[in-house]
Amino acid sequence: MSAKKILIGTSWKMNKTVPESIEYAKELLEYVERKKEELSDVTIFILPTFLAIAKVSEILRGTDIYYGAQDCCWVDEGAFTGEVSPMHLKDLGSKFAELGHAERREMFAEDDKMINKKVLGALKNGLSPILCIGEEERFKDDIKAYDYVANQLDADIQGIEPKDMENIVIAYEPVWAIGSDASAPLDFIQGGMEYIRDHISKRFGKETAKKQLMIYGGSVTPDTAEDIMNLKDNDGIFIGRAALKLDYFFDMIEMAIRVSKNL
Repeated sequence: MSAKKILIGTSWKMNKTVPESIEYAKELLEYVERKKEELSDVTIFILPTFLAIAKVSEILRGTDIYYGAQDCCWVDEGAFTGEVSPMHLKDLGSKFAELGHAERREMFAEDDKMINKKVLGALKNGLSPILCIGEEERFKDDIKAYDYVANQLDADIQGIEPKDMENIVIAYEPVWAIGSDASAPLDFIQGGMEYIRDHISKRFGKETAKKQLMIYGGSVTPDTAEDIMNLKDNDGIFIGRAALKLDYFFDMIEMAIRVSKNL
């Protein structure tokens, strides 16, 4: 029996044309179908650009690969020029909606109040939010960093019931590690995820905390990915631009297979 289930996914940011996205999805699906038995304890997802989701859905809907969006609005419809409805994303078969990424917080001035509304809107439509949280700078005291993240989480999940937490994936992404040459130190990542899980336990109970899915993002590299996936309180990895290259993503998936089988 598998020792651990692994969630592995990639957010493409503003990359890949629609034809490139179609080709990527087709090649990824061929790979997954070949590896079907080995991937029994690995869940794979991709988050293309908005423009590519409809075409990607034609390839991946009903398969073992999940897909979704890198953001969404907090309401289903109305006078919100340029926004994308969570209801429309669900209609396309989307599973996930990435919310609260550091780039959205910094470049587009999204605060915790807005992110909280988006989380509630996504859940209402049956989407699973991938909620990105993380401290902006490396604190000298790790506990201060973990406290910062716990407070951020509290603000982003206002109004959430314990049962809703099962549908949320928490992506712990220290902002200072995003785009750097290396991921955060292993002991720091484990310490942060353990702290978050303990915080959820105090707020929602031990059973909710035990089931809570948490993944790490922030310059995941081939040198550190397997060790990160093996961390006790971590359930997977969230990869950015590096996984735009399918061979890179395949290598990461192979690592996830090894971890899931406890080899």
